[in-house]
Amino acid sequence: MKKFETDLNNLVDQTASMGDLVTSLLDKSINALCEQNYSNANEVIEEYRKVDDFDNSIEEAALQILLLYQPTAIDMRIVATILKDITYMERIGKYSNNIAKAALYLKDREVVDHMEGIPEMGKIASEMVRMVTRAIKTRDISKFGELRSMDDKLDRYMLKIVDNNVAIMHEYPFTVDSCTYYISVSKYLERVGDHACKIAEKVTYMVTGERVNID
Repeated sequence: MKKFETDLNNLVDQTASMGDLVTSLLDKSINALCEQNYSNANEVIEEYRKVDDFDNSIEEAALQILLLYQPTAIDMRIVATILKDITYMERIGKYSNNIAKAALYLKDREVVDHMEGIPEMGKIASEMVRMVTRAIKTRDISKFGELRSMDDKLDRYMLKIVDNNVAIMHEYPFTVDSCTYYISVSKYLERVGDHACKIAEKVTYMVTGERVNID
């Protein structure tokens, strides 16, 4: 049983490390876009391959645990939760990669000031991912009550960003291309929030055995 406990703890640690990675990629991608930090954008694109590496290695380790130990009760919930969570984390990593690519694409494009709301969305989305990643390792879900309001804020910011950029496109037709990218970024961040809520739902099930709906 000691080997089983070690393998299970390693699985949890790996998953938390994957969460730390995608949080870092998200932070860097937002910084790249909002602060024109193009070295960060390139780092995100380069490091994104590590997300797939984590996804594959964690899935393989989880399946080995199921095969070798046939866990029950809470141990089974841990493995099942992790198999779900890494899918959501992979998508968060993909959105971060897309934002980094957008930052590079917009580098030499003529734009008008239409980034209002994106830095704020980035901070909220990043904190949501950081919160659920921490809970995977600590099993402390006491902060999850804040997630719904944070997700609602992301929704409101996204709608404002869409409306603002549509208005700018009408006034300055040459910005259609760049405005479309900013609208896409706002949608990526809104989806990051949704995925963080889904992770929180699974972690809550892992800890309590109860199924909840957060988003």
